[in-house]
Amino acid sequence: MGGDLGCLDNVERYINLPIFSTEERTCLLSILINKLKSVRIFNNMDAALLRTIGDVGLSLKESRVFLGLLELGSGNAAQVAKVAELNRSTAYLLLEDLVRRGFVVYVPHAKVKRYMPVDPVKLVQIARERAENLKFMLPLLQSVFVGGTKRPRVEIHEGKEAVLSVFSSFGAAKNAFYISSFNHLRELFGETIDHWVESAQRGETKTQTRQLLVRDVEAEKFHEGVAGIDQWETRFLPEDFSIEMDLAIVDDVVGITHFDPLYSVVIRSKPLADSLLSLFELIWLQGK
Repeated sequence: MGGDLGCLDNVERYINLPIFSTEERTCLLSILINKLKSVRIFNNMDAALLRTIGDVGLSLKESRVFLGLLELGSGNAAQVAKVAELNRSTAYLLLEDLVRRGFVVYVPHAKVKRYMPVDPVKLVQIARERAENLKFMLPLLQSVFVGGTKRPRVEIHEGKEAVLSVFSSFGAAKNAFYISSFNHLRELFGETIDHWVESAQRGETKTQTRQLLVRDVEAEKFHEGVAGIDQWETRFLPEDFSIEMDLAIVDDVVGITHFDPLYSVVIRSKPLADSLLSLFELIWLQGK
């Protein structure tokens, strides 16, 4: 029996050989179509798609897994490995990491662990957040680039207790300005935040504070809770503005807190604090 099923140019000629009945031809054609549907050749994949996905921080293999999962809709590690042309253990590790980073979610109530991608719109949101975070870091990067003998003093504080100590030290400042992802702060320091608010309500806190908040349920509760405190004013960031960290400008000190993993970078530099304060004032005018 001649012919080469691997060569698409010969498929029609092969199926139409007189050795096959009409029913056999129909069956062969159905098998071929299903086979072609199940095969994904990543070597010929549009490179622009992979580059676009990679722009939000995914490696080439991670991009292949995410794009393959988009095609499947949902699937287990073995199915994703097949479509992404990776071994199963590699695909599984990549999928779990993508879940941790918010690109992939588990299919609920599945007996076998299955995965599904988030809406691709999430990629746009992540890219926007990365750009906004870079804006906040730009003055620091510029100060390092300039160099010289007057570089800022930089401290790194890791872990919950160390980060809480940083925030507590800001309580003695004359003026404090914050841009906060409040749900992260509430999750970490809920009782401590309540104590700070109660102290301010009793007039024990002298720091003049202005705080920009990412709008969510916890932030709205906090906004209402400090509404009657003269020295503590809050507004919500514009809806298209998102930040996954906390920025503090306290007198001549800048504090940048990252939540996963948890650490604070404290930079003692008046020029840097002044530059970021100017940026804060611009955003404050857009706040609600």
